[in-house]
Amino acid sequence: MTIPKIQNNVITFSSGKRYKMPEAHEDYCYEFNNLIFLILGDLEDIARNIWCFDQEGNKLWEIEPSSARYPYHLLDVDKQGRLYARDQTGANYAIELETGYIEFLGGDKYAGAEWPNTLIRQRREERLKTEK
Repeated sequence: MTIPKIQNNVITFSSGKRYKMPEAHEDYCYEFNNLIFLILGDLEDIARNIWCFDQEGNKLWEIEPSSARYPYHLLDVDKQGRLYARDQTGANYAIELETGYIEFLGGDKYAGAEWPNTLIRQRREERLKTEK
């Protein structure tokens, strides 16, 4: 398992696959469970700024936008091996490793998780309809 090399916004995987990515930086590149996660800046859709790749450099998914559509800026793994992200409002999300789907867990601006998770599911359904 190796973290790809990142130089001048070009990411090079061990397979030789290369991508030019906006605001790519080694400090925001993580390896977990044989997957590579990049937190990117300056994307057209700033709310989908975490991308997941396999070790060969095949892109598997882009994270779903947070409920507030703010970019994510932190990834964390707990002792049970679950992946979490935090957006710029301080809201926390659980990330499904296989799909990039998220679930709102809580944050400073929301009293409960029901409304944000309903919004997230609606956006997911709308996006999946347009991707068919």
